[in-house]
Amino acid sequence: EIMKIFRGEFDESVFKLGSTLFNSTLNIIVSIFIGTIFVGYYSNYYMIIGQVGIIFSLIMGSIIAGIGNIVATETSDKIFNAYKMLDMGAFLMNAFCTICMFQLLNSFVHLWLGNMGKEYVLNQVIVGLICLDFYINNSCQVIATYRTAAGQFKVGRDRQVVAGIINIPLSIGLIKLFGLLGAFMSPVLCKLFITVCPFMVDLGKKLFNKSWTVILGDYAYKFLITLVITAIIWLACFCFHEGSLFYFMIELILTVLLSAGLLF
Repeated sequence: EIMKIFRGEFDESVFKLGSTLFNSTLNIIVSIFIGTIFVGYYSNYYMIIGQVGIIFSLIMGSIIAGIGNIVATETSDKIFNAYKMLDMGAFLMNAFCTICMFQLLNSFVHLWLGNMGKEYVLNQVIVGLICLDFYINNSCQVIATYRTAAGQFKVGRDRQVVAGIINIPLSIGLIKLFGLLGAFMSPVLCKLFITVCPFMVDLGKKLFNKSWTVILGDYAYKFLITLVITAIIWLACFCFHEGSLFYFMIELILTVLLSAGLLF
């Protein structure tokens, strides 16, 4: 029993090591291959996104607090039904935050730092990748909590480290091809295809006895909904984007109302 506890701690430590490789290498790679000043440009965005992420995690923590009891006492079908309800709640909040940040971040930074230079406002595609990274990170919070509650610490452990290692040379290669854009493409690709999707498939099979088509089909459906709503709101608010304070207030109200209306 003691060895089982230590093994679980070891697996979780290795898993977090892979996460650290993702989170700690971006600034170093960008500083070396593009320039330290660019780290400052996108750090403004990450500061805002980080605060949103903290609020999101606090809300999710209160929602998924009882997962351990469900996993320990219920059948796989009931566990899966509870998972679908919790995951839908997480998706709605995650999609709402992602859509609002994609639409409003550049307009906010334009008002905040635009008078210091246009370079402080990032290309909208880069903002999209930053928001996509936020979406991917939070899209598996519920199933990751199920993983912890069920003691399935080995699931995803090796892939997390492998993806963290692959991310380094891939980032360098994409930076040389696409510049700063490539630095944000790499973690999105690695997380989506090496860690998150296989992670969800493995846990879906172990915890819920569901095939990969059920798990990934649901994930793809929710992702598509998010993209469609993002496109609708972008077109609706385009004429107000990166304008005056008055335009920003209109864009803010429209984005919040349309996002809430279309999602909820």
